[in-house]
Amino acid sequence: MVDITNLKVYTKDFLDGIDNKVLYGSKCQACGNFEVPAKVICTKCQSPDLELVEVKPEGKIAAFTCIGVGTTHFVQKGYSMKKPYCVVIVELENGQMISGQLIGGDITYDENQDPLIGGKPIKVGAPVVGEYEEYIEVIEGKRGGRQEKKRCRLVFRLK
Repeated sequence: MVDITNLKVYTKDFLDGIDNKVLYGSKCQACGNFEVPAKVICTKCQSPDLELVEVKPEGKIAAFTCIGVGTTHFVQKGYSMKKPYCVVIVELENGQMISGQLIGGDITYDENQDPLIGGKPIKVGAPVVGEYEEYIEVIEGKRGGRQEKKRCRLVFRLK
């Protein structure tokens, strides 16, 4: 079993990277395996000897879905059956996959009921580029009261 105090890469490092507008993966120093998002233990050889590596948030759509009944977060942002949003799985240039919201306009449908975003077709294989969208996270604490923290999330846009 791996002693957690010896781990060099944490999920917090990955999330802090997103907040600082950097996408990190992890590279195993033992076997060379590369993963995104960054892991704490290599999924190939189980070594804890990992290094954070910056990754370019670009690739192509591997899968997508348009959603009209969303989570509370998306409903609060104004999405609904009449205004759906799209989530994509993006295959990065190194072959790893990551998910995010596809942005760039309203979701509509063409005559064949194929989805469009901002008038552009959403298709598997379409090239996308990542962007960091800033937002304010509100934390309601019992002792500290309401706190606000500036955060970022990775979103994608068709190239």
